Amino acid sequence: MDFAGKRRGMGLALYVIAAVLVVWGGYQVMRSWNWATAEGKVERCRLQTTGSGNGRTYTQHCDVTWTADGVTHKATVSFDGRPDRTGTTQKLRVSGGEAQAYEGRLGTMATAGLGVLLAGVGSLLRRRSQELRARLDAQAAAR
Repeated sequence: MDFAGKRRGMGLALYVIAAVLVVWGGYQVMRSWNWATAEGKVERCRLQTTGSGNGRTYTQHCDVTWTADGVTHKATVSFDGRPDRTGTTQKLRVSGGEAQAYEGRLGTMATAGLGVLLAGVGSLLRRRSQELRARLDAQAAAR
């Protein structure tokens, strides 16, 4: 595969990554705007460790109870990090009986924005590869 073909392939790969980021980021932004915010009481947590060494990550899976519109709800919510949140009150995003750990909107908008940026870079790589291919074809024809 020549260099122009590699650029075109990289551009296509960036399109795919960009599409995933835009869809995921857009979903998260819409969720953060449409889901209500509530305070939930953490009843019990279980620590999950993945990876090893410096690549180790910790997630707390906690049973959380909250009240919305006079109805008490209970769900399992995942929180990043090692600290045990049992007995604490945590800010949540809730919709009906579903709950997720609260995340600010800035991070979700940044994810969608990164997707748009990668789509632009992918377009640039694909366009440049076409220009490069045309120049190389013209040089080969002149020989």
